[in-house]
Amino acid sequence: MEIEIRGHSGCQIDIVNGGDSLFINKSTRDKNYIPRLYKQALKQCNASKIAYQHIRVPKIYGIERMDEYLNIKMEYIYSKNYVDYFEDAGFDQISYFIKA
Repeated sequence: MEIEIRGHSGCQIDIVNGGDSLFINKSTRDKNYIPRLYKQALKQCNASKIAYQHIRVPKIYGIERMDEYLNIKMEYIYSKNYVDYFEDAGFDQISYFIKA
């Protein structure tokens, strides 16, 4: 199975086979983007601890930060993209998503 990941931040995104599971490495060498990506990772750490009905937030396994480089290792969760999700979602799911 081929898995396609596209982002909009310009970060390098790799799916890594960890033996019995997959994980994501998201990284950047853009010194101007490192603080933003680091802040995003911290927010994601907190969000992953909250249980949502229809939303799963990937757990952060590790953050490697240096002056010229940032790498975030996180859980891989297979899911639909937004367009596909909303095409199949019912009113209750969309309403819940908007309120979350």
